[in-house]
Amino acid sequence: TREMFRKKLRAGELDDREITLDVQDTGGGGMPMFEIPGQPGMGMGGMNLGDIFGKAFGGRTVRRTMSVADSYEVLVAEEADKLLDDETVTRTA
Repeated sequence: TREMFRKKLRAGELDDREITLDVQDTGGGGMPMFEIPGQPGMGMGGMNLGDIFGKAFGGRTVRRTMSVADSYEVLVAEEADKLLDDETVTRTA
């Protein structure tokens, strides 16, 4: 049952088990970078089109096989990235 698996997961009994996940493709080969001219002193720099369009359209996923223990970091980073609003981060920076 779910509760049994949840207990085993939290106890670390499943850490060595191999799983396959569909995770966001972080490869930089898809879309080019371009410079956005900004006001002097703004330091705007380059923007990756893959980052912009990837979030807007859901992006590409890659199937990866890893242990349950390794998947924690990948899944937490992916979920945290979904919570970030790039415009707010850029404005704050």
